[in-house]
Amino acid sequence: MITSHNEKLRYYVCVPFVLTHMKNTEAAKRGKFVRCVLNGSVKMSRQQLEELKLRRAMLESYQTGRLTPILKEELKYHIQSRRLSEGKTELVLGVERGQNMESPQLSPDEVARRNMRKEQNRTASRKFRKRKRSEIEGLVQLRTELEAKNAELKKSVERLQAEKDAVWDEVTSVLQHVTKDAD
Repeated sequence: MITSHNEKLRYYVCVPFVLTHMKNTEAAKRGKFVRCVLNGSVKMSRQQLEELKLRRAMLESYQTGRLTPILKEELKYHIQSRRLSEGKTELVLGVERGQNMESPQLSPDEVARRNMRKEQNRTASRKFRKRKRSEIEGLVQLRTELEAKNAELKKSVERLQAEKDAVWDEVTSVLQHVTKDAD
């Protein structure tokens, strides 16, 4: 009946939907209708499909403990309803989960160009990371040099301060002798 974990999750999401929209038939109880809904062989209204998507999002949200799936579905619904109320066409969203992002309509020429761009992007990224790394190493080296220079200058300041204090002491002692001799 149910083979994989994902199919089991889909089954539990679809069962409440099926039981509310179908009579309590043996096929619905056994889950045959559920598999038909998942395979797309049963026609559903747009509203029923949206309810199914929302139920799936609620289940995913419950399992993960995050609100993101519900918020995404609500946002999609809100955007679609606003577009329709403004008289615009329905927005067809890009890639749904599980769909392959590679487009089968690409010609071999387009695939070659795409692969070339990907390789150029990888090369540029590598160069950028190498340049950043060398820049950081240069800044670390500069910092080390400046810290050494700063330590050297502090020692020089301390030495000059001690020399200044010694000269000041000598000047004050000479002044004291001069004032004593003058008296």
